[in-house]
Amino acid sequence: MPTETRDPGHRAHRSTDRSAQPSTPARRGPGRPRNAAHDEAIVKAVRDLLRASGYGALTIDGVAARAGVGRPTVYRRWPSKAALVIGALSELAPEQPSPDTGSLREDLVAIRRRQMELLSSPEGRRVLPGLAADVAEDAELHRCFYDQYVAPWRAAVEEAIGRAVARGEISDNADARLVAEVLTGPMFFRVLFAGEPVTDGALESAVDLVVAGLQRLPRAG
Repeated sequence: MPTETRDPGHRAHRSTDRSAQPSTPARRGPGRPRNAAHDEAIVKAVRDLLRASGYGALTIDGVAARAGVGRPTVYRRWPSKAALVIGALSELAPEQPSPDTGSLREDLVAIRRRQMELLSSPEGRRVLPGLAADVAEDAELHRCFYDQYVAPWRAAVEEAIGRAVARGEISDNADARLVAEVLTGPMFFRVLFAGEPVTDGALESAVDLVVAGLQRLPRAG
């Protein structure tokens, strides 16, 4: 009977294209087709158990029992608890197209509000601290987490910065990647370390500080 270990040969990757199937961490070879009903039952079981008892208490056995499937059915889809949770939560992560409001401030507020939806959800608050430890120890899980959660947010901010530069709203000296990190850091700090919800007021205040700094940057050359 399998144990909760990671398959070292497994490759977990997710495109930022949300039309792809985010909860499938690996390509499947020939064999019996996936049962969509099982996928839905497993994902629902993960979310229910996370809300009830958090990440630390979650087990593959518990998920399988609640979903009404066997352990091998879960392991064929996700090789570890962390991979299972990342896959199950991926559908909670809001789509992250970069809105074009004509204002850098409003673009960044809209992007961060989508991010806040996940971070402030019951699942997000109960999962991220424990999940972060597992992700930090496993390079493959780290890449999967980055592809699903970090990369889309960073890309959306970079696009918003690029549009603001093109409009002449801010200097072309702006470091878009740094802006994305500066805006995301306080949100993760509140969830992971302070255990506090991310309020809309705090989100807007952070955006205002960043935009004010960007508007004071000198022009290149």
